[in-house]
Amino acid sequence: MRSIDFSQDNVAAQWQYVKRNLRELGILDNFGDFETRARRAIQALIQGSIYEEFTKQIGADRYKRVGSRLDKRKGTYTRFFTTTFGTSELEIPRLRNNNIDITYSLFDRYQRRQKKFDDMVVLSMILGFSTRKQRKFFKNFIGDSVSHTTASRLLDSLQEDLQEFRAQPDRRQI
Repeated sequence: MRSIDFSQDNVAAQWQYVKRNLRELGILDNFGDFETRARRAIQALIQGSIYEEFTKQIGADRYKRVGSRLDKRKGTYTRFFTTTFGTSELEIPRLRNNNIDITYSLFDRYQRRQKKFDDMVVLSMILGFSTRKQRKFFKNFIGDSVSHTTASRLLDSLQEDLQEFRAQPDRRQI
């Protein structure tokens, strides 16, 4: 067995090497299958939550005729949502008349990534990964990443918070 170099340039490639060797030893026989099942379970959980919240907000289940219904369903549209477990393809229900604003507890309108995933991208850049390295790193680990523009924008938002923190008066009591 060759030595493993976990330097910043090599982490993603070395992780693939470690997984392959563990699979050959029989330790990780169905690791890929486990990851796939876990991603499907998470996607099903998110999808179920979306349908449940939508049903509560319009006031009726699918195919139910209730007088207290606030609006009718009009199919779905697809949205990709990236979490720390990977990207899920979600079906978001639509309203026919748009009488009400539907909000979800899992994400805001137009949000495409989980806040925790964004924090991980920023942390990887703070730890010294370039935008190109962090993209390769996340692509190998969870199957998705963010562009260099998005990563830079996330880092800029951190800069604004840092400036705000520095502008606060000193709160130490001596």
